[in-house]
Amino acid sequence: MNIVDSGGVPIPDSEVCLFLEDEAAIEAQDCQGSLRSKVTDDFGLVVFTNLDSLSYHMASFKDGKKGVQTSEKPLNVNERRLVQIALE
Repeated sequence: MNIVDSGGVPIPDSEVCLFLEDEAAIEAQDCQGSLRSKVTDDFGLVVFTNLDSLSYHMASFKDGKKGVQTSEKPLNVNERRLVQIALE
């Protein structure tokens, strides 16, 4: 995943969380209650590995800003997908 600001500039040290329910991702104020969470690197990137083949909904947080990406398409085993989330 790539976390960016509204202008497309990468955001390092952003917390990224995975949820199973879209409402949980939309309503979340932080990563508490998420399935997994990680922090982006210096380029705003984060990679989650060894995920089950399910539909995940993602939220990202940094300095009071939040971005959400919901997905109805399940991830397949060994699939790589670039998801870009803009924090607003």
